[in-house]
Amino acid sequence: MEKKKFLVHTKNYVRHTRIKILLFAIIFILLAAIITCFIYCFLTTHDIHRCDYYITVTQEKEVGLSIDTDALYFGKIPQGCSCERYVNITNSNIKPLKVIITFSGSCSKWITPEDNFFILNPNETKTISITADVPKNALPGDYKGTMSTLFKKL
Repeated sequence: MEKKKFLVHTKNYVRHTRIKILLFAIIFILLAAIITCFIYCFLTTHDIHRCDYYITVTQEKEVGLSIDTDALYFGKIPQGCSCERYVNITNSNIKPLKVIITFSGSCSKWITPEDNFFILNPNETKTISITADVPKNALPGDYKGTMSTLFKKL
């Protein structure tokens, strides 16, 4: 009887040990993946520039422009129309950088850059066209968001 108890106890101990080893391995793999992603993003990202953008959607066929440079102003755009603005992107680093442009905000789907993934050489400036296409069913009002320009090391 005592030999049976010992065998049951030994089997339970082995089973619990295997479960602990498996859980430890899973936690270790997840932690290694998270650290790797963090290090990769940290080491490959050189800089991020953010710029707010503004759009005013109108029902009337009127257009309004702003030439202020503190943000990207598309001005007044009638429903179903589009507007184009230009931005200069400069690499002031001593090495070439990969540039990625993204948009966030409630109307970010309306905005398209002419070129989104490109490489800038040191001290090079590139002028990019940014187009805002307002859908016909867009509600009139003021919209805003953020344009992010990510500079990544090659």
